[in-house]
Amino acid sequence: HGKAFVGIQSQDEFSLVVGAILPNMPAGRAGIAVGDRLVRVGTFEPIDFQQFRAHVQTYRPGATIAIEV
Repeated sequence: HGKAFVGIQSQDEFSLVVGAILPNMPAGRAGIAVGDRLVRVGTFEPIDFQQFRAHVQTYRPGATIAIEV
Protein backbone atom coordinates (compact mmCIF):
# COMPACT_ATOMS: atom_id res chain seq x y z
CA HIS A 1 0.00 0.00 0.00
CA GLY A 2 2.77 2.53 0.68
CA LYS A 3 2.57 6.26 1.26
CA ALA A 4 2.52 9.19 -1.12
CA PHE A 5 5.89 10.85 -1.69
CA VAL A 6 6.40 13.99 -3.78
CA GLY A 7 10.20 14.25 -3.65
CA ILE A 8 10.67 17.45 -1.66
CA GLN A 9 13.23 17.98 1.08
CA SER A 10 13.11 21.07 3.29
CA GLN A 11 16.00 23.23 4.43
CA ASP A 12 15.19 21.93 7.93
CA GLU A 13 12.26 20.30 9.75
CA PHE A 14 10.92 23.68 10.92
CA SER A 15 11.05 25.43 7.57
CA LEU A 16 8.57 25.29 4.70
CA VAL A 17 11.24 26.42 2.23
CA VAL A 18 12.18 23.76 -0.32
CA GLY A 19 15.83 22.80 0.18
CA ALA A 20 16.06 20.08 -2.48
CA ILE A 21 13.99 18.37 -5.16
CA LEU A 22 14.72 14.70 -5.63
CA PRO A 23 15.32 13.68 -9.27
CA ASN A 24 12.52 12.04 -11.26
CA MET A 25 9.90 12.71 -8.61
CA PRO A 26 6.49 14.44 -8.93
CA ALA A 27 7.56 17.75 -7.33
CA GLY A 28 10.22 18.39 -9.97
CA ARG A 29 7.88 17.42 -12.80
CA ALA A 30 5.29 19.85 -11.36
CA GLY A 31 7.78 22.73 -11.45
CA ILE A 32 8.40 23.11 -7.72
CA ALA A 33 11.88 24.54 -7.24
CA VAL A 34 14.51 24.93 -4.54
CA GLY A 35 13.75 28.11 -2.61
CA ASP A 36 9.97 27.87 -3.08
CA ARG A 37 7.95 28.18 0.13
CA LEU A 38 5.27 25.53 0.69
CA VAL A 39 2.00 27.28 1.53
CA ARG A 40 -0.79 24.73 1.19
CA VAL A 41 -1.44 21.05 0.48
CA GLY A 42 -5.02 20.76 -0.73
CA THR A 43 -6.88 22.87 1.84
CA PHE A 44 -4.35 22.22 4.64
CA GLU A 45 -1.82 24.93 5.59
CA PRO A 46 1.12 23.28 7.39
CA ILE A 47 3.17 25.26 9.89
CA ASP A 48 6.37 23.21 9.41
CA PHE A 49 7.83 20.55 7.15
CA GLN A 50 6.87 17.72 9.51
CA GLN A 51 3.20 18.66 9.10
CA PHE A 52 3.64 18.98 5.32
CA ARG A 53 5.18 15.51 5.07
CA ALA A 54 2.61 13.93 7.41
CA HIS A 55 -0.27 15.39 5.39
CA VAL A 56 1.18 14.29 2.04
CA GLN A 57 1.49 10.75 3.45
CA THR A 58 -2.28 10.64 4.06
CA TYR A 59 -2.74 10.45 0.27
CA ARG A 60 -2.47 7.23 -1.68
CA PRO A 61 0.56 6.77 -3.95
CA GLY A 62 -0.28 8.04 -7.42
CA ALA A 63 -2.91 10.51 -6.19
CA THR A 64 -2.90 14.03 -7.57
CA ILE A 65 -2.05 16.47 -4.78
CA ALA A 66 -2.57 20.24 -5.11
CA ILE A 67 0.47 21.96 -3.57
CA GLU A 68 0.60 25.76 -3.45
CA VAL A 69 4.02 27.43 -3.28
